[in-house]
Amino acid sequence: MVMLTPEQVFSVHPNIVISVFGTVKGKVVFREVRAGAEPKEPSSDVILAFDLRAEHLTETQKRLSPYIGGTECLIGCYEQFNELIVFHDDRYLVAVFTKEIDVQTMRNLSSKLRNLLAST
Repeated sequence: MVMLTPEQVFSVHPNIVISVFGTVKGKVVFREVRAGAEPKEPSSDVILAFDLRAEHLTETQKRLSPYIGGTECLIGCYEQFNELIVFHDDRYLVAVFTKEIDVQTMRNLSSKLRNLLAST
């Protein structure tokens, strides 16, 4: 089993500025901002909110899966960035993109990120 790294996530697309890998049990394996990227590291309160949100969404999709099937990805478009969350078992991977990336490109990248997550 290979350990996933932030560099592997960043290598998927140059517009990924933050990568987060965690579990529904609350463990954040890594959270990293790409060197030289904007935004700079958010405050600890913002980081905690992001982590809790990702855990909640992961657990929610797991509970709903008997009714809706598996969740391929979740895409959020915000004023300052775009976010893609992919799932595998009880783990999740978050990729935060600059606003320059379009939603269809993010959707296309979701399979690459899911494959990375599944390989760990």
